[in-house]
Amino acid sequence: MNMTPCSWTEGRAANVVSPAPRDLWRAALSADSGALISQTPEWIDMICAVDGWRDASRLYAWPSGRHVVLPMVAKRICNISIIEESLPQGWGFGGLVGAEVTPDEVATVCADLARQRVLRLRVCPNSLQGSAWTDGIANNLRGAVTIPRRAHAIDLDGGSDAVWKRFSDNARRGIRKAEKQSLDVECDTTGRSLSVFNDLWLLSTQRWARQQQRPVWFVRSQGNRVNPPTRWQQIAERTAGGTSIWVARHCGEPVAAIVVLRAQ
Repeated sequence: MNMTPCSWTEGRAANVVSPAPRDLWRAALSADSGALISQTPEWIDMICAVDGWRDASRLYAWPSGRHVVLPMVAKRICNISIIEESLPQGWGFGGLVGAEVTPDEVATVCADLARQRVLRLRVCPNSLQGSAWTDGIANNLRGAVTIPRRAHAIDLDGGSDAVWKRFSDNARRGIRKAEKQSLDVECDTTGRSLSVFNDLWLLSTQRWARQQQRPVWFVRSQGNRVNPPTRWQQIAERTAGGTSIWVARHCGEPVAAIVVLRAQ
């Protein structure tokens, strides 16, 4: 475990500890109402076990007792980090974990990361903290490449009736139309339906290839590199019921499937 001082934009100091202590990490998760399963220590352990990364998580702690955690993994040669990512492509969102992360705290993290001597450093933060990251990186990561991304979220507050009312008219019409199509929907939490999901994904690559005007083999190889089927199998086996595969069938034939991850 390494501990180093890190200056803050307002002159106050924060200590940086890496890897982040698991008890403080879990405390930060508990305080963050928008925390994701991909930001947990268990998820980092899975990335390391499946894809050969190392835990490079970082705890930022201020004298006031306030602390946040940056889930991160690293690729190393001779125990020297050459790549650090939060998180690697295909493994979900990283970014900071903590209650109401502020732009000043993001600025602290950016200043610290800017000092790291690595070939590549990538952060894909929780989209719910997008404004804090936009403001925090402005003057602390000169030369960095920022790529805007869009993420979709559904507010589940109020239960199913409230969620239904918040859907658009088009969404409600689509659901009613689907309900009239004699669809059978099943939920699998064992991982046995992953083969169905993969088969439908292979069919989808043909459509994506036509849309992109690219060879099917090229689109398929790109998808397999970012999201290999073996990774989903590992996730299903290691999350112990945290992975749900929903499959819709029409007249017995699979027509749609989705993999849903949820925190326990």
